[in-house]
Amino acid sequence: MTDKTKNILKTITVALAFITICVGVFFVSYSYFRRNSLSQYEKTMSTEINKITETNKNIISYIDGDSINQEKFLTLLPNDINTLKDVRSNIKSISKNKRYSISHNNLLSGLDNNILLFEEILFIVKDIEKMDMNISISRLQNFRDDTMNYYSQVFIGTSRISIDDNFFKLLSTPSYFSNSLDSNKNITDISLSDNLDFLDLIYSFSRQFDDLNKTYSTNIEGARNELQSYTSVISLINDDLVSLTSLESEITFISIPQDGLAVYESMLKVISSYKPYLNNLKFAISNEELVTTDNDISDDILDNYYKTSNSNYKTATESHKKFIEAFEKFESSVQK
Repeated sequence: MTDKTKNILKTITVALAFITICVGVFFVSYSYFRRNSLSQYEKTMSTEINKITETNKNIISYIDGDSINQEKFLTLLPNDINTLKDVRSNIKSISKNKRYSISHNNLLSGLDNNILLFEEILFIVKDIEKMDMNISISRLQNFRDDTMNYYSQVFIGTSRISIDDNFFKLLSTPSYFSNSLDSNKNITDISLSDNLDFLDLIYSFSRQFDDLNKTYSTNIEGARNELQSYTSVISLINDDLVSLTSLESEITFISIPQDGLAVYESMLKVISSYKPYLNNLKFAISNEELVTTDNDISDDILDNYYKTSNSNYKTATESHKKFIEAFEKFESSVQK
């Protein structure tokens, strides 16, 4: 072997050794970076999750004996709402860690419902004398169930959201809000003109609901074809949920004629049956986004993700048909 050949082999050996060292350093550094990044994500999220737990604990201190302390609720609950909104903003600004993508989305959905829950409590406390407590408590329980459904599916490191049992008791016991309130809406004998006013209000509410009643199929198809993001579709549904909650709150303040009670209750049932559809649709879209990021998924698998929301939509549609029947019957009786 000539000296020239030896030098070439030596150079190649040194180069290979250098490359091997560089690759080794890269993988060690990359592994360290991933662990450090994961650790930092878990630490940051743990801080935010603790804030959620502590904020939900606060509400128990606003109860005096067997009733609420209205002054505390009115004074302190707005701060709790702002805290949850700040937490939501913080979490949205954090880049999702792929390992925890589903939990990350569930946490945000839980927060959305938690905020709506607190806002509904504040809404009731502000004008408690006018509230139908059966309807109000039912609405609170729906928000509670949706909140805990999402929170129960959050697994980030060792962090979990813990809610005090007394919190659930508050949301299922009308007497906490007022022991002296009649649980039924005040139904009065009113004139024909008031009947017509009620009819006009219900018609207006119905048109508002019609604007929110949609399948979002065009939006979902747009996300699948990369014409819009999955996040924008979820954001649209969140906006509609807020509008739906606002509509529901408006309805609870109207005066109800005796003959209009069936229309009133069926209208509320339409809204309450539509909310699970929106929440489960959001959950399905979030899951679709995760599984389709790097993989081609069959139509059968995608359809399975939407099985629950499709069933919810069918139920809501049936409730809406019953409302239309009750509305037309009442409209006919008023216009005789």
